[in-house]
Amino acid sequence: MQQHFQQKTCQRLRLFCTGGARTGKSFLLQTIVEWIRLCCAKQSGCESVLVAAPTGVAARNVNGYTLHSIFKLPVQHGYEPEFHELSPFMLRKMRELFRNIHTIIIDEISMVCCKYFHYIHQRLCSIADNYELFGNFNIILFGDFFQLRPVRGRYVFTDNILWPQFDSFILQTNKRQQGDNRFIHLLNRMPVGNPSAKNVTLLSSRLVSYPCESLNHLLHIFPTNKQVKVHNTYMQTFLGGDLHIFVAEHVFSQFDIQSSVEVPGTLIPEDDKYAGGLPCELQISIGTRVMLLRNLVTRKGLVNIYKCSTLICL
Repeated sequence: MQQHFQQKTCQRLRLFCTGGARTGKSFLLQTIVEWIRLCCAKQSGCESVLVAAPTGVAARNVNGYTLHSIFKLPVQHGYEPEFHELSPFMLRKMRELFRNIHTIIIDEISMVCCKYFHYIHQRLCSIADNYELFGNFNIILFGDFFQLRPVRGRYVFTDNILWPQFDSFILQTNKRQQGDNRFIHLLNRMPVGNPSAKNVTLLSSRLVSYPCESLNHLLHIFPTNKQVKVHNTYMQTFLGGDLHIFVAEHVFSQFDIQSSVEVPGTLIPEDDKYAGGLPCELQISIGTRVMLLRNLVTRKGLVNIYKCSTLICL
């Protein structure tokens, strides 16, 4: 990679970096970002590399942007979204943003579905105003396909056009657990579903038992929104106290708050998934813990956590 940038070849970089748990993927990503910023800027003082990830938490971990926000991708809520071209005004803004960018790094690529991978390619072609792969930007991917998979989609490696363009680089040495061979052995076997008897014994030795009531203050994770709502209702009853109910006020604003108009109640969907996951009614009381369902300020840590509940979801 260093040779690629120093020789300034015409051929663009297509690299996929992977490896098991604790092999240093995040450290390598940050090292590459800092090296590119230091040595490969198109213009002094201008950003030359852009880092993005599929979720707010992942973007926060690499001090980057979410793929949806930076590439203006459609959001999936109960249906398969279609790609839309940007308006002339937004396209000009995007081209200004990417004017000095030559390299794009995407982390947690295992969570990016094949369709959104194509959408990123299409968006970059529009920004660069050409029909080259990914608009002729350098693309570096990081991730581990033994970790989280795409939601309602196929892995990017199932693509027969874009994915074959990437060269793979595999990190094989566990850097964080050096000296703890038992844990390294466990980490290597669990992702492929082949734990040994010693692995199972090691995990079983860490099990603890507590009364259910003593676990109420801990973070709870559920696979469905329905189970989240059931748990939230239980916790409100457990907390007691006065219950405050807030009904959603939907407004549409084209320019500013002065021009906002209230949306008729008949147009407000009852199902959260048709309102971007936002509830029509929020019940909350003193002592209720909250979490975000939307990325507000990614770089300051105000991000969502997917399918996760503490007590009440906002």
